Amino acid sequence: MAWPFDEAKLNRVRTLMKDQDLSALVVRAPDNVLYLTNYWCMKGYDAVVFPREGDPALIVLEPQLADAERNSWTKNLSLFKGYDERDPANELAALAMEHTREHMRPGMKESEVGGMYESFVHGLGVGYKGKVEMARAFTLVWSGEGIRTFTATGDRPIQKNEPTLFEIWVCVDGYWTDLTKNACPGELKPEYHKLLDLLLKVFNEAVSFSRDGASFPELDKLVRARIAEGGYPGQPSHPVCHGVGARAHEFPYAHQAGGGTIKKGMVLAIEPGIYWPQGGGLRLEDNFWITQKGNEKLCSYPDDFRLARSSAA
Repeated sequence: MAWPFDEAKLNRVRTLMKDQDLSALVVRAPDNVLYLTNYWCMKGYDAVVFPREGDPALIVLEPQLADAERNSWTKNLSLFKGYDERDPANELAALAMEHTREHMRPGMKESEVGGMYESFVHGLGVGYKGKVEMARAFTLVWSGEGIRTFTATGDRPIQKNEPTLFEIWVCVDGYWTDLTKNACPGELKPEYHKLLDLLLKVFNEAVSFSRDGASFPELDKLVRARIAEGGYPGQPSHPVCHGVGARAHEFPYAHQAGGGTIKKGMVLAIEPGIYWPQGGGLRLEDNFWITQKGNEKLCSYPDDFRLARSSAA
């Protein structure tokens, strides 16, 4: 909420700055940004330059501009992007997924396969195309009945004829991707064919809905309604859409009890999932750049992983 401008408080700060012979303060801690500007940043990437004389300058993550304009005492706002369309994080994520799919084998530990993925991103990514300085990946890997909403990667073996799910975060020079991809050594069991067909239908409808001007609450309602119609009411327990870029999970989030509108320039992770009580299930997740005409899928690895199955028998 927007509190009344507190000139007395800011004058006290400037008096202390004068006593310490400080010409300006540069702060990033969210509580300090709030104290000096009345703006509460969601993720801690924002900063304020607070001079002893003159107007403060607030440096704001681009998707949070509306919040800053509504609440901040200063109108001197500078924006930085939460996503750069030249960022190769999704490209590296797809290459690593293809490499891991081809080299994973039934019986390997989930942790072993996760390490394979992460080392590939780091090894290929540093210096990638002569422009990447830092590339790291962080994964959670679950196979077969080990697939649940969110648990730690363990030493369970990779299952034949069942999916192995990869929860993927790749960071390239400060920009993040958030993906969920799957691979199956062998022939996918019939129950998973049925589940994947349902999720692909839900996923594709959600992607088509996600355009400039669309409602975040309605997107959440749409996904959960379609999953319920498919026989899985109350699924999933996690958000079905959120921002991605400066962090793997960031504002805005889709929630039917909330608000907000999808806007051109946003990058969104869309992630419907269904999980069985006994263990097992699937999640599909990719990142989409909202454009003038709709959206653009950023990772080339197929969401229908039957099109990219492991060659392992």
